[in-house]
Amino acid sequence: MHKKTKGSLTIVGAGPGDAELITLKGVNAIKQAEVILYDALVNTEILAHNTQGEHFFVGKRKGAHSFKQNEINKMLVNFVKDGKQVVRLKGGDVSVFARAAEEIDYANRHGISANLIPGISSFTGIAAAHRIPLTKRCLYESIWVTTGYTCDGKPSEDIRHAAKSSATVVILMGMTHLKEIMNIFSKHKPRLRQRTRRFSSSTTSCITSRYRGFRFLMVFNSVSKRCLRIKSSSGLGALSAIFCATS
Repeated sequence: MHKKTKGSLTIVGAGPGDAELITLKGVNAIKQAEVILYDALVNTEILAHNTQGEHFFVGKRKGAHSFKQNEINKMLVNFVKDGKQVVRLKGGDVSVFARAAEEIDYANRHGISANLIPGISSFTGIAAAHRIPLTKRCLYESIWVTTGYTCDGKPSEDIRHAAKSSATVVILMGMTHLKEIMNIFSKHKPRLRQRTRRFSSSTTSCITSRYRGFRFLMVFNSVSKRCLRIKSSSGLGALSAIFCATS
C-alpha cells in the first residue's frame, strides 16, 4: 500500500482585487494546491494559476452565505486529513478582518498547523491606486483601522474614539451603518463643506467628499468587474472601505 501523502493548509491573501496585486509566494502556493477554497472578494482570474486542482467558492456576502464559517472550517480540515495540499484564498490580507483566526484555531485543534502568506490589504491597495497617502508627515501620522459593525451587528464603539482623533481612519464593512458613521464624524468634525467627486478605475469605483478638516472617501470593490460604476444611494454595492483623514 502507498503511504497517504501528508496534507497541508496555506492561507493566502489575494490582494485588493487587481489580479496582479498578489505576492509571488502566494502565486506559488496556488500553483501547487490540490484544493482551493476562495472567497467572494477574490478576483477569479487568480485561479488561472492553478489548472490541476479543485476550486470551491465559499464566499460570504451580506445575507448570502454559500457556506457558514463552521462548515468552511470543517472542509479545510477534512481536505487536509485526506492528504490534500489546501489553499484558503482570501481577499485582501489574511490578518485584516478575514476570520483567519477562526480557521487557524480550528485547524490547530485538529493537529494541523496552517501556513500564512500575507496579501495587500484593500485599504492600503485602494488608497495607493488612487494616489491617496494614508499618512502625511506632521499632519496625520497614524492609521486607525476598524470594522463598521461588531458581532452583535451594531456599529463599533471604536468609531467614536477614532472620529475624535487626527488619524487617518479606515472603516471596513461600513455600508450597513453608513448614516450612523457619518453622524458620528459630523459630530466631531462639525464644520463641514462637502464637495463630491466621483471616479473609477479598472478595479474600484469611489466617491470622495472634501470637508473642512477631513477627507471622506468611500471605495466600492469591483472585483471581477462587477461594480465598475457608482450606483444610486439606494444600491451602492459592496462597500470596501471608508477613509476619513485630516487634510
